[in-house]
Amino acid sequence: MAGTVARRACGQHLGSSILHCSAWHNLPVDRPSLLGFSVAGIETAIEVPSLGLMLDLGRCSRTAVNQPLVLVSHGHLDHVGAVVQHAARRAMMNMG
Repeated sequence: MAGTVARRACGQHLGSSILHCSAWHNLPVDRPSLLGFSVAGIETAIEVPSLGLMLDLGRCSRTAVNQPLVLVSHGHLDHVGAVVQHAARRAMMNMG
């Protein structure tokens, strides 16, 4: 499904899972480790430590604070509910 959407957006498809699009950038990470949890409609948070980011932040775990970047998939509360808490904890700990 996602490949189909991306293929339509970029207009090119190489191989079975490699998409080529001039607006995309290759990230120098080989198979990043994902840590996270999701309870539908309650909270979702996925940590990618090797990239220093959180994908969605429905809950701010102790390790989430170590990730300086937060990417939000959409604005539902179960995906953004802890963004302010994350920013406040990082500021309180002088983490930027």
